[in-house]
Amino acid sequence: APAGTGDTPPAAALPEAADAGTTGADPAEAEAVADQNNARLRAFLDQHVGYDEEPAIEHHDNAVVLPSMRILALADPAIEAEYGYGSPTGTAVDGGPYTASGAIIPRSLHRAGGRVHMPRPDLAVALEAFGPALRTPITQRGKWLYGGSLHHHFGHFLTESLGRLWAMEPLRDWADGIVWTLASPRPGNAARFASLTLERSYIQATLRLLGLGGKKLHVVIRPTIFEQLAVPSVLMLNASPDVAAGHPVFRQFVRRMAGPAGQDGPATLPGLYVSRASLAPPARFAAEDALERAFLRAGWQVLRPEERSLADQIALYRAARSLVFAEGSALHLYAYVARPEQRVGILLRRLPPKTKFAQQLLGSGMTEVHVGDAIAGIALPEDAASVKGRAAAANQG
Repeated sequence: APAGTGDTPPAAALPEAADAGTTGADPAEAEAVADQNNARLRAFLDQHVGYDEEPAIEHHDNAVVLPSMRILALADPAIEAEYGYGSPTGTAVDGGPYTASGAIIPRSLHRAGGRVHMPRPDLAVALEAFGPALRTPITQRGKWLYGGSLHHHFGHFLTESLGRLWAMEPLRDWADGIVWTLASPRPGNAARFASLTLERSYIQATLRLLGLGGKKLHVVIRPTIFEQLAVPSVLMLNASPDVAAGHPVFRQFVRRMAGPAGQDGPATLPGLYVSRASLAPPARFAAEDALERAFLRAGWQVLRPEERSLADQIALYRAARSLVFAEGSALHLYAYVARPEQRVGILLRRLPPKTKFAQQLLGSGMTEVHVGDAIAGIALPEDAASVKGRAAAANQG
C-alpha cells in the first residue's frame, strides 16, 4: 500500500527497511525543539495564505515524515482551542515532515480553505501516539520529493495535491519518486485507502500528462525516515480568490497537460456545455437534463466529464470556442489547459456563491469570463432541521 508506480498497482507490503531512531536528542533539547515548533506553527497560522515570492526547494537528510492519522486537536491546548477540529477557522489534520532533529519544516505546512495540514508540535509525543508496534520509524531509501497531502476528490487533488510537483522538473534526474500524506485520514484502513487512491484513473492520468508517469508514488501510512527528502514551495492553493490561479511557475508547469504548444489549430467546436447531470442530486442542478437539451437544441455539444477520459476532456476543452460550466471541479482542469481567446460562462449552483473559479480563470489568462447567478433557492429534504448553515444546505438540497 505505501509504494507503487505509474504502471503497476501499489505494493501490498511495507518496504524492506531497517528500524531507526528519531532524533537522539536529550529531553532538554527535545523540549526546546518542541517550543520552536510551537512558535513556527503560530507564525504560520497567523500569516495570510499566499505563495513564496521566489519558489524554493529545501533538501533534508533523514527527514521524519509522520502519516496523517486523524483530524484532531493538536497537542498544544492553546493551538487546539484556536485552530482545532470544529473551530470557526476550520479543521487541523496531523502528519507531515520534520528534520532529523525533530524540527518542523515551515515550507511543508499547508493551509487551504478551512483545513490546515501540519505535524503536531512535539515529535516524540506524536510518535508515542502510534503505540509500541509503530512508533519506531522505518527507513525509506532513496531520493523523494514531498508532495504534501494526497486528496481522493478530483477537484481537491488538482488544486491541493499537485502544488509542489513543479519541482519535479528541476529535480527530474534527482528524484526517485513522490511522497504524500493522506488528506483524509482513515484510521485502521489507511493502507487500503492509500492504495485505492493512488489507483484512481484520473490521478494516474494526470501524472502521465504531467510527464511523471514513471516515478514511484508513496503514501506514508506509518512513521518513516526518508534518506533524502526535497521539500518545495507549494504553488497552488485551494484558498482565497486572490491565490486561486496559482503561482506563475505552477501555471507554466501544468500547461503541459494541454500538449505541445501549437499542436491544435483554431477552435472548431461552436460551444460546449460541461454538465453535472449524471452526478448525485446534491451535486447538481434540479432538472439539469432539461438544461442539457436546451444547449443541444442551440447546436452545442454536452460533456459529462466523468464519462470521458482525462485526455478526451482536455481535447474538447481546447476545441471549443465558447464553454459553459455547471460550476464545479471540472473548471479546475479546464483552467490548466484553457485558451485565452475562449469565452467562458459559469452557472453557480451553491450558496454562498463560489467566486474562486472565475478568479482562477482570469488569473490564468482568460479575458471573457461570465458568472451566472441564477439560483432562485435551495429545496431541502424533509429533515432539513438537521442542516446547519447555508453552505451545508446547498450541498444537501
